Amino acid sequence: MKTLILLLLPFSLFAQLDKYGEHFKTNNPASYEVIKTHAVEKWGNDFEMVVFQINKQSKACYDFFQLMKEPNMDADLALNAILKWGYDGYSTINGDLIKQQRLLELHVDWVMVLYDYEKQLKAKNSF
Repeated sequence: MKTLILLLLPFSLFAQLDKYGEHFKTNNPASYEVIKTHAVEKWGNDFEMVVFQINKQSKACYDFFQLMKEPNMDADLALNAILKWGYDGYSTINGDLIKQQRLLELHVDWVMVLYDYEKQLKAKNSF
């Protein structure tokens, strides 16, 4: 029995919200609920993967909005990335959220939004 508990202990340590997941859960609950909803849609009862997905999306969202504070940020590239990586079936909702400036509540894949934005900005600035 002790061996089983010791073997499971490392896995249970990883199945918890990290500082980014906790930040959104505490400070931006509407955004957290959107991220959580899509994580559960993707991973169902695989709760370890749900938590992993929430953490990954929360960090990417945080990093993206930190980049938006930079002096060389490009609003057009950011909007293009957001529109490109919105979840299927949410384009109308996302459009309304953009108009209302409720960007943290967008139904998008923040990992891909961040990736796309960084790559496009780098390419744009390379010539």
